[in-house]
Amino acid sequence: IKKIPNNNNRTTLNYDDKNNGSGWYSVSITSIRTAHLYIPNLRLGRISKYDNINSHVISIDIKLRKSIQQTDRLSTLVPISNIPVFITMGYLKDDNISGNQCVYLDTTNVFTNKQYKTTLFRQWAWQSLPSTCKINAIPMSDKATCSCLISNATIAITSDMFDPKWRPPESRMYLFGIFSYIGSFIHILFALLTLIMLNYLRTHSSAAYIHKHYSFVLCCSQVILILAFNGIPSKHLFLCRAVAFTAHFFYTFILLL
Repeated sequence: IKKIPNNNNRTTLNYDDKNNGSGWYSVSITSIRTAHLYIPNLRLGRISKYDNINSHVISIDIKLRKSIQQTDRLSTLVPISNIPVFITMGYLKDDNISGNQCVYLDTTNVFTNKQYKTTLFRQWAWQSLPSTCKINAIPMSDKATCSCLISNATIAITSDMFDPKWRPPESRMYLFGIFSYIGSFIHILFALLTLIMLNYLRTHSSAAYIHKHYSFVLCCSQVILILAFNGIPSKHLFLCRAVAFTAHFFYTFILLL
């Protein structure tokens, strides 16, 4: 039996009865897509990242039709219990979560002394008993399967909205923008033109000598600057130190000139 609320969050129900495989069953399943916004979690009364409802709330009702003796008619629906029901539900949030568990809504304490409890805190109570309803890990990380021994219940998945083992994906920082690249290449271009021109004219004055060294050091410093920001991954410690040393050397040499 399949219930498809939408394309992104599909809920499937699987009923496995090995003893009464030839019986007639009446199965109703309702998926409430916005119930997690209104039904409280296990820690009602305070904002918490623990045990938040992280799936659609599913209500199931399975009843058995037994034939009347000596006739071919079917009797009224008969409630059954202790049958394995597998419900596959998609997570509302599947990133940076932990502590996933299947819970069912316990309404046995709604009435006290034959009076209906009016407060929301007393009406709703989520139970998470592994012997009654447990979560089964499946390879796909965006959904989970609840294995429950309940034929009439409201079931959901709760999660802790954090994962102690979660780490953000490593991404390299590129501090240089397009204008920084343009400026560096303009520096390198003019420095090379100056160096080529002075060598071509074969000038031997002290000013030309200083300009030659300055152009060479400026080219090297700009190349080192580009490598220092974008070319060397941070995990290569030796290369990072070498680039830092040469950058300090060339820029100090520029100041001395």
